Amino acid sequence: MAKKIVVITGASSGIGQDCVRKFAEGGFTVVPIAQYKEEGYKHFFDVSKASEVKAVFNSIIEEHEKIDVVINCAGFGVSGAVELVDINKIQKLMDVNFMGSVNVMQSALPYMKRGGKIFNLSSAMAFAPMPFRGVYAASKAAVSAISHTMYMELRSFGISVIDISPGRVNTPFSKNRIKEFNTNIKYGQRIENAAGKLSNRDSGRMPASAVTNVIYKQSLKKRNKPMIVINGKYKFLYFLTKITPLRWRLNFIDRKYGGY
Repeated sequence: MAKKIVVITGASSGIGQDCVRKFAEGGFTVVPIAQYKEEGYKHFFDVSKASEVKAVFNSIIEEHEKIDVVINCAGFGVSGAVELVDINKIQKLMDVNFMGSVNVMQSALPYMKRGGKIFNLSSAMAFAPMPFRGVYAASKAAVSAISHTMYMELRSFGISVIDISPGRVNTPFSKNRIKEFNTNIKYGQRIENAAGKLSNRDSGRMPASAVTNVIYKQSLKKRNKPMIVINGKYKFLYFLTKITPLRWRLNFIDRKYGGY
């Protein structure tokens, strides 16, 4: 039987890099994609540039003739008060985190058949946003929404689109987050205080393998759920969003993480 072809974006670090390892060990033919040239990697593109993405996928098809699994891991973070974050950084974040996933899916889907699977990396922040992380939360909420929509659009064709929503993961992602500490009399030290409070929780982050193992197991299943929240704590948090008033939740999160 021919090996399954898995295409992984954001493959140079973090969850994407660990997926490369896991799927290679599992016997898949792995096609890792990074933004910049990297030793051992053949394909590169900026996910926010549709023409680059399409050209690379055409090249992948020329070599492999099909695509069985796509894992959208490319993305980055921005923190800061929405009012004060540079608008160009917000645009770039949405172009990479949201439009990047759309560009990859549009380029891959013409070559995917029944049984194909697309995994989109969202975040617990999509359903539980935090103060001064709103731009990132919005980008991941958009990823979740488009994933759920495409789950409905494609399920009759036997193609699964799965929203993977982990909590805090121990990867270089947090270190590389763009931190906007610009402030004014309205926010004072709250923005920086909030960032410090969240950084103090870094020791509790789950390993990348906790996410990778879930994705790998789901890739082997015939049927998939449209959304998977990873880690029991975040599953409970998601459950709370269904049974508690929104105002109560937002006020609680603000008091705890708003940097007061």
